[in-house]
Amino acid sequence: MPRREELMTTVATVTDTDASIGAAVPANLRRYIYEIKAINEHNGANLLTLGKREDGAAVTTAIDYIRFALLYDTEHDPDGPIAEDALPLHIIEGKGSTGDSYLRAVVASGTAYLRVRYVDAP
Repeated sequence: MPRREELMTTVATVTDTDASIGAAVPANLRRYIYEIKAINEHNGANLLTLGKREDGAAVTTAIDYIRFALLYDTEHDPDGPIAEDALPLHIIEGKGSTGDSYLRAVVASGTAYLRVRYVDAP
């Protein structure tokens, strides 16, 4: 249940190389993701994969897929403003005993723009 003044925003240009989006999730906290907006910059169909890499893991675990049909296709979840009683779309655990935790993203081709709004909380 996010308060609007607590929401943080990170933006990124996503390429075909798996990369971290934003800073690491702080120790003893979780990252509650409440909004995702993505825009396709590839001239054609594309697939954006959101993932999480928790506790220093070497492999990214997919948590969501966003399909685009055309250049400039936009996906916005949720469609409207974030409600005060909204449930998170995804939760990423914070830093564990073996390493940091991150939100990750990669596209199949070209690039996409990504905006994520979240709260880091216990």
